[in-house]
Amino acid sequence: MERGGCIYITTNYLRTTLYVGVRSDLRSRIYEHQYKIYPKSFTANIT
Repeated sequence: MERGGCIYITTNYLRTTLYVGVRSDLRSRIYEHQYKIYPKSFTANIT
């Protein structure tokens, strides 16, 4: 079985930290990052 996915790179406002991730449903993952769905995650704590 073959599965597709995306590698993505995001950064904080000041561009001092990069976050690299892999996700098959990129749209939902970007939503999770923007709205801090997981408040204890690394990306929710980047200022």
